[in-house]
Amino acid sequence: MTDIATATLERSQEPAPAKRRDGGLHTRLRRVLLLAVIFSFAPCLAVDALVSKGNFANSDLWWHLSTGAWIAQHHAVPTTDPFSLYGMNKPWVAYGWLFELPLYGFYRWLGLVGTAVFVLPIVAAIGLALYRAMRVRTGGFVAPAALTVLGLFLMARLYTARPWLFSILFFVIETDVLFSALVDRPADAKSRRLWLLPVLFALWANIHVQFVYGLGVLGLAALTQNVDAVWTNERLRIAVAHRNGAWKLWLVTGVSFLATLINPYSWQVYKVILEYATERAPFLVVTELRAPDFRSPLDYILVVIVLSAALVLGRGRLRSPVFASLLLISTTLVSLRMVRDEWFALVVALLIIASALGKGGTSLDLLPRAHRFAATALAVLLIFAWAKKRDLSNTHFADEASSILPVKAADVVLQRGLQGPLYNDFEWGGYLIWRLPGRPVSMDGRTNIYGDARIARSIDTWNCRPGWETDPELAAANLIIGDTRRPLSSALKHDSRYELAYEDKTAVVFVKRPGQ
Repeated sequence: MTDIATATLERSQEPAPAKRRDGGLHTRLRRVLLLAVIFSFAPCLAVDALVSKGNFANSDLWWHLSTGAWIAQHHAVPTTDPFSLYGMNKPWVAYGWLFELPLYGFYRWLGLVGTAVFVLPIVAAIGLALYRAMRVRTGGFVAPAALTVLGLFLMARLYTARPWLFSILFFVIETDVLFSALVDRPADAKSRRLWLLPVLFALWANIHVQFVYGLGVLGLAALTQNVDAVWTNERLRIAVAHRNGAWKLWLVTGVSFLATLINPYSWQVYKVILEYATERAPFLVVTELRAPDFRSPLDYILVVIVLSAALVLGRGRLRSPVFASLLLISTTLVSLRMVRDEWFALVVALLIIASALGKGGTSLDLLPRAHRFAATALAVLLIFAWAKKRDLSNTHFADEASSILPVKAADVVLQRGLQGPLYNDFEWGGYLIWRLPGRPVSMDGRTNIYGDARIARSIDTWNCRPGWETDPELAAANLIIGDTRRPLSSALKHDSRYELAYEDKTAVVFVKRPGQ
């Protein structure tokens, strides 16, 4: 009895076993569900965007598909414009060829649904990259999940089959790396991740011209890495701080610039950037290029997030506040210039806020690998179920396209063998490139080919502004396809030079009368 009592007493004095760091079963299940929601949130938003009419009204989708088809057919990238009457055989840079070729491949595989299937993994990657960037700075689950969901929701209107999705993804990765090296407290000792950036830029420069945004941010980081802002006697002083290894960021910047030249067009991609930067007319006709009008609550939410990031910077809780401050200011100015680029300031502001929270943690370390796989599988099921509910199908896509695009009009042109020269408006040019190969368009969304003067003249002609009758391109056209709602479509019904060949609720087709 004495031995038993002694053993019992010894066991009672042993320390209690430590609780598992990953919590109990219910905690792990909640985390699996939360991760599944995070992984599926952006793709589900993308499904909503992809099944909407606005996705098919996007003229650029169609010429991107046409470019991918041309590359697949010729096993080379185009060096002259094969699609437009004005640009025929003139130099042209298909700067997004590495986006367009797989986009067309998915179309060949699954039809129009393939374009959506191509987009969903990219959007999911944006969500995962943004969640990781938030998670490594804030720690925990709730804070990074909230910041990630907020960011993904505000970017939802951009979830269409456009190469800018890759720009968003690469920019999140780039700023995550730069903040780890320059902004976070403490600094990331693994600054060797900087060497991922040249690889990223080599890929980025073959997908979208907005790689220049990332290159500008990288240059800003190199310029400001040795500059500190210090408060002394209630005054802000700018001081030079000599940091060890500053040469590394300069070297990474130089190598990244050289990496952007690794593309089929070499330095000519910068010529395209200059052309886009000096254009004015596209801002009149392309909604996404216009400045935010602050008629949407999303614009005001973005302002609140940016102001919150500015408040965080004012409290001085970050290293290298000069870099973070200048980055927030510059990205905000770009975002206020056009709706399409609001994500630019959003990503930076969220990173600044997450860095200020600063508890830190690795991206998914609170769950074993098996649980992360379970979260991924559940996310895929959620995406599939939502796509089914929203009727993500070729039949739905065809119906939506027919209601806003000249689908039947193009069928008539093909059936009757009507030939050009073709005269069309800006909005439908990309679609007509896709549907009427061999009939070069007069205008499409590749604005740098046409220039401000021609775009402005086309707008004036389709709106029947003074002098429209003397438009030389209209006079030379043998085939005209237009929206029934456009003033020119109504005017040509009373013009003896043209005959109405087809009309429906969406489009009209005119052909020039013999002898005219």
